[in-house]
Amino acid sequence: MQDKTKRFISLRHQFALGVAIAMLLGLSGMIYLLVDSYRAQREQLVEQIQSTVDQSLDLHLSSLFHSISLAVQFDYQLREDRHFEQISSELEQNYPAAQWLIPLENICIDNLGGDPQRNFCVTPNSSHVPDVLLTKLKLNLEPSYVLDCDALCTMWVGVPIDLKDGRLAAISLKVGLQDQLIMISRQLNVAIEIFIHEQESATRSIGKFGDEQSFPWLEINDASQLTAGSSQKFEVIKRGQHSYVSHSVEKPLTSKSSVEFVFVKQWDKYDSQFGFLVLRAFIIGFAALLLSIFCGYFLTAGPLKLLLQHVQQLPQILENRRYQANKIRRSFRDEFDSLDSASLALVDEVSSMRSQILATHKKLVRQARTDSLTGLGNRYAFSDILSEHLSSFRDSSEPFFLVYIDIDNFKAYNDGFGHAFGDQLLIQIVERMKNNLPKKVRLFRIGSDEFQLIVPYETDLRVFQAINELKHLIAVEMNAGLLAISVHVSVGIARAKQANFELTTILKHADLALQSAKAKGRNRIEFFEPALEEAQELLFSVETQFQAAMDNDELELFLQPQVSCQQQKVLGFELLLRWNHPTKGLLAPGQFLDVIENSRYVLDLGYWVIRKTLEIMCRFESLGYLDLSFALNVSPKQFEDDNFAKNLIDIYQSRTCKTNTLEIELTESCAVNDFERVSKALKVIRHQGIHVALDDFGKGFTSLSYLSHLPCDKVKFDREFCMDAMHNPRSEEILLNAKSLVEIIEAKVLVEGIEEMEYAQWLGERGFDLLQGYVFGKPLPQTEAMSYLDQVKIDGKI
Repeated sequence: MQDKTKRFISLRHQFALGVAIAMLLGLSGMIYLLVDSYRAQREQLVEQIQSTVDQSLDLHLSSLFHSISLAVQFDYQLREDRHFEQISSELEQNYPAAQWLIPLENICIDNLGGDPQRNFCVTPNSSHVPDVLLTKLKLNLEPSYVLDCDALCTMWVGVPIDLKDGRLAAISLKVGLQDQLIMISRQLNVAIEIFIHEQESATRSIGKFGDEQSFPWLEINDASQLTAGSSQKFEVIKRGQHSYVSHSVEKPLTSKSSVEFVFVKQWDKYDSQFGFLVLRAFIIGFAALLLSIFCGYFLTAGPLKLLLQHVQQLPQILENRRYQANKIRRSFRDEFDSLDSASLALVDEVSSMRSQILATHKKLVRQARTDSLTGLGNRYAFSDILSEHLSSFRDSSEPFFLVYIDIDNFKAYNDGFGHAFGDQLLIQIVERMKNNLPKKVRLFRIGSDEFQLIVPYETDLRVFQAINELKHLIAVEMNAGLLAISVHVSVGIARAKQANFELTTILKHADLALQSAKAKGRNRIEFFEPALEEAQELLFSVETQFQAAMDNDELELFLQPQVSCQQQKVLGFELLLRWNHPTKGLLAPGQFLDVIENSRYVLDLGYWVIRKTLEIMCRFESLGYLDLSFALNVSPKQFEDDNFAKNLIDIYQSRTCKTNTLEIELTESCAVNDFERVSKALKVIRHQGIHVALDDFGKGFTSLSYLSHLPCDKVKFDREFCMDAMHNPRSEEILLNAKSLVEIIEAKVLVEGIEEMEYAQWLGERGFDLLQGYVFGKPLPQTEAMSYLDQVKIDGKI
């Protein structure tokens, strides 16, 4: 309950926080727009101020200039007696009266014709008319003015006049600008400071105009600090508690100097207006924020209470308990009130659904753990129950056994008589096992024809007796459809204690024991022994290490002599593969060749043996051992390669020896399984001078018709085929007839596996000349085989 209440409060907090964030974002946007708007207005206002200052200064200067120039022109050009001396006298007389009208500081008349002696100024001690003005008057012949700023700033106004004698003169008035600048300062409410800029001296200030109380910046000695760059862009400058905006206007005096008028306006009023505007916007936004949070809390209180009640009762609904309807009274109803009826309906649905789910779950679990055909536990049930047994018996250290049963040749029954027949067969086998096993023995079907039994017996003997009895009961003839059939099984047994009660280990042991039973002819019972695991590890290491064996020259061909009893000489050798394993020593073919036959290395190994045999054959010839045959065994997989004959011939034709011959041996099963392909390949091979021998004759089921059509040079009789003839006259007759048949097809006969001299003599007496076996020599390395040849040559007999 406490957790749900916290979630309810958290939801309201989240809602309020969301509203607050939204309002803050809105307020921030509004303030940003206000600031941006104010900045634009402020820049516009400053531009107006700057424009007004420029216009006002130009207006006052031009007004003063035009007033003076017009008055002078009107007065002197209407007179007919315009002699230089008369004008000079009148100027001197009227100078005091003119000072009452304008801030006149000096009046001069200058002869523009070039006579400097005829120039006159009312105030000779004052500065004279600037040469710049006189030059402009001569060139333009119209009124002009220039500024003259030194200690103070003044304006010279010049008017050209024609004298009575025809010469040109100029009347110039020097007027002070202090009144004009004070008027501008008051009109625009700005402070003004004047600076003189000269090339050969530092900038200096020559005057300030404005109210010192309103403009405390006037106390600063160098007002240029306020105006640096201000004429180019707007900038509000802070000085103490006040802010200012400034503008400057620069006018030339001479070619080497200029005057700058700096106008500074106080900005405090505008800053205070902006601050008030931002504060007002913040107060309004904050008030709206508080109001929205309050409204959000108020509006969500009722619906969230209803939602909280349903959340609190939801576990009861899911636990199949009754739902208590809402009792909260409210003045109006909304969508949340419909949750009552929805919750009541949900109670019924959940209850019904729960029952269906439980029933379906039980059914699915049963189906997932049960074999549909036999009703036995399947692989999943077996794995779980075996794990439970291992855990239970591990704690008590009591023994139990895992029995792995496989029906022999079941695939042949299934494929030959149909799946329906196979299913009937399985059902009857399972019935026999269930009816004859104690209840404490657990039986499972883990594959199509595979069963596992968990047998809690104490000794190997008791388990063997029980399983052997079951094996015989299964073997009793049974009817499946219209057929009566007897079924045999192979059985592998693993000991839980020997597997240290480990699941994967005991399963591996049972599987290895079953494989051993199958390898030994099926229809038998085998217990797991450590040797089985060692053999499997060896097979695994064979495949993984064989490529390295070929690369590292660990493989070697040994040579076993093939002799002629009549000639008492060695006719050739059969080359047999050996593996000098780096850790396990010398391995015979039986320890690894079956694995290689079914691996990806079989073709590579076959060509390696061919090349190595030719190398040995030519080496023997180079050392003087001539007219020998060297036989190698060919795998059936090599004949499946369409290019085998061509590749063999290409390798054979690259040899360097000529007298020794190559012979390939293939088993009769290899020849019969794909007779057409093998026969065609052998014809091509024999045509190139390579001899062909048929190995293991009499061991399999070779038809004589196949033998008559198979191109071969030699037939090797199997040891067992011949051994039985020594003690069985009938077998002896068959052996001799077989020899005659081989001779009819013009092939030689060689008997292999001769291990006793008595056997060799018996064969020699019956016309068998070519023999091979341990009695004549076991497989030898190359050097020992050469020594053997030398010894036979010395002794003159084998």
